[in-house]
Amino acid sequence: MTVPREKRYLEDYVGAKFPVGGYIKNCPLGPILPGAADVYPFERAVNVSRPWRPMCDLFVYRTDPLLLVETKIRYPGPAIGQLVRYKNLIPSTPELQPYLGREVEMRLVCPWVTPQLQAEANLAGVRVEIFMVAWIAEYVADYHRYWTAEYREARAAKQRMRELFGVD
Repeated sequence: MTVPREKRYLEDYVGAKFPVGGYIKNCPLGPILPGAADVYPFERAVNVSRPWRPMCDLFVYRTDPLLLVETKIRYPGPAIGQLVRYKNLIPSTPELQPYLGREVEMRLVCPWVTPQLQAEANLAGVRVEIFMVAWIAEYVADYHRYWTAEYREARAAKQRMRELFGVD
């Protein structure tokens, strides 16, 4: 079974930057479901609530400041808003209560950045970190080639063949 690209990218980033631990991957954020703690013991209430809570890719508590990280290969823009939302949820997150009062840095990790994305991140207070490994460089090159004039022309020709003859 192959690991999905986004998950593999996160694993590579964590392995390269935080090899000794001190983080929570897929960290749930926000309060537990209303009333859950009245019905279940606290740990069970947290587990029951998990599907309804948003999750950040990575919460790093070994660093100063704390790090709230989203990793994106494609379409990194929406992660900026996610990070702002996630940071606002930290105070209501039961698992993160020991870390309250510490500064939190929002970090978007991606293999490339445009000037527009960087400007949006700056406005939101999000730090953009470029993280590249060999397998992702190849994928990103293929992805960016998709939008070139030559590739668009090849796709159009392929579509015409499908329409005319029903083949690729």
